[in-house]
Amino acid sequence: GSQYNDPDGTRNDMGAYPFIGADTTPPVISSVVASTTATTVDITWLTNEASDSRLQYGTSTVYGFEPIFTSLVTSHQISLSGLLPSTTYYYRVRSQDAAGNIGTSNDYTFTTADTVPPVISNVQATSITTSSVTINWSTDELASSEITYGPDPSFIVGTGWGDPTPVTLHS
Repeated sequence: GSQYNDPDGTRNDMGAYPFIGADTTPPVISSVVASTTATTVDITWLTNEASDSRLQYGTSTVYGFEPIFTSLVTSHQISLSGLLPSTTYYYRVRSQDAAGNIGTSNDYTFTTADTVPPVISNVQATSITTSSVTINWSTDELASSEITYGPDPSFIVGTGWGDPTPVTLHS
């Protein structure tokens, strides 16, 4: 080792000082979660070191959008609004630490909620007897089958279920 004296001569340290290298390790991203409604999403994730928050998203893996929030944090959240209902979006999160290293998550998808009810058409009563009837109808999208019945709309006496599997032809 070598001897080092500080300028006023009061401190005497022995040995070499180790070289401390620059940070070259990107943040490690974990716990990526998307919570959706029909037109919004909140995406959260964690990093193992303070870093900014970036979200690449779009209707394909070309993405197209990347909002960036520059606050350096370890718990990240980005909220988006104005999304299209019933739409699948592709996304990945990215975080850059103070040294400029960027960590990138895997690719993920989320689908916004469907807020448009199915359109019902072709309603037909068949196989009519004194104690039963079969009601058939179509929908423009997959939907479960349920019917309420009674002598008039203000006096419902029962509910009938078809197959609970979503279908477009109901009976």
